[in-house]
Amino acid sequence: MPLHSDDEISHFLNEQNLHTVLPGFNRKNVLSRKYLGLGVLGICVASFVAQTVSIDARRIFIAEKYPGEQIQVSNILFAETFYKLQEITQFVQKDMEYHKPYFILWISHSCYTFIIPLQIAIGSNPQNYIRELLMVGSQLVTSFGKEARTFLTDDEDETECQIDATAYDMILSKQYRHVVVHLFKLAAFFAISICVPAYIWYIAVNLIAMANLTAIYNTSCFFAYIFSILLLGESLKLQKVIAVALSIIGIVIMSNQKNAPKEDQVPMNYGYDFVAGNVIACIGASFYGLYEVLYKKYASPSTPSGLFANTLTGLMGVFTFLFLWIPIPILHITGIEPFALPSARTFGYILLNASAGVFFNASFMFSIALTNPLFASIGVMVTIPIVTMVDMLVTHTSVALGTVVGSLCILAAFGLLIWADFKSDRGKQSIQEEDIG
Repeated sequence: MPLHSDDEISHFLNEQNLHTVLPGFNRKNVLSRKYLGLGVLGICVASFVAQTVSIDARRIFIAEKYPGEQIQVSNILFAETFYKLQEITQFVQKDMEYHKPYFILWISHSCYTFIIPLQIAIGSNPQNYIRELLMVGSQLVTSFGKEARTFLTDDEDETECQIDATAYDMILSKQYRHVVVHLFKLAAFFAISICVPAYIWYIAVNLIAMANLTAIYNTSCFFAYIFSILLLGESLKLQKVIAVALSIIGIVIMSNQKNAPKEDQVPMNYGYDFVAGNVIACIGASFYGLYEVLYKKYASPSTPSGLFANTLTGLMGVFTFLFLWIPIPILHITGIEPFALPSARTFGYILLNASAGVFFNASFMFSIALTNPLFASIGVMVTIPIVTMVDMLVTHTSVALGTVVGSLCILAAFGLLIWADFKSDRGKQSIQEEDIG
């Protein structure tokens, strides 16, 4: 059994009035978790919408670089907004001619480290920060088999940490040292795991068209649902299958809009590179869906905690910074990616990409912990119609019919998913209330 029950932890968190929970939020209420999950997804969407600023910066830069040439940024496929962070990376690599994808990836993921000091800065005090982190983390450790449970329950009378123990005492205790070690192991595992689909994206981008790549990577919601059924025991429901299908159809429609061909456009090669690129992209999408499900299974404690999710993401950044630089000299020696420092302006764009990634990943991971991988994946796609609307208002340009139809498909998919989840959660809540009564 865990060192502390859900009721003990909830009482402690409510008593301390910690910042990781909204006022009046009941952590054990499934509907409350769903509402908070929607709010956290709103942060994801907001961080993506903020990327429209980078689009304006991109337009200004290109206009300065190619004076007299009419460039319409609005012609960029809106389906690419799901990977808006990679769009900035594309800008850095192509327009600014800094072709160092792994180095950019390393910088961006290392910046996750800043989540931890930010979390402490906005919190009540470091003591409560450490206590909540260790108490919530103990729930994860006790779910990992006999060895971990033995570590946390042996010699209970002599070494058990009480709910009012100081943070220093908790860190020194035998049980919580095991929690800390487990937390670092999780950070290392997920830091490496997220790098796999991210770097695969860079490989595929040189083999197939961006529209195809974007559409394929958005099928991660399909893989997230498949892996949720296999690893999380989630049941197969018609409403969710339809929601997944609608979201993918919407992405495909927007990704395959027929734009006027450019005079210097090179015809697509439908040979080996095309087939290999699509296969590699599918592998990357499946890895991303698997990553989301593994996070839900192994890094989501029964007591949802934004502090815990943010700290784990921050530790992923620490691990990336300390250890995942190792491939950089290897890539340099082999000639795959010769190393060169970026200019100040280029580095500024890299940091812009990293800053958006920090807020997106922190909120996205917490939304997975609160809801489920499928809900979070399709929820993020709502970014596409929202950014479409923002771009239309900011640039005063018309929106293509395919974008409208695709956006409606995505909104319908998300609405259907919300309805299915809330219907299921309301049934669970009724059962909980009957048991209490």
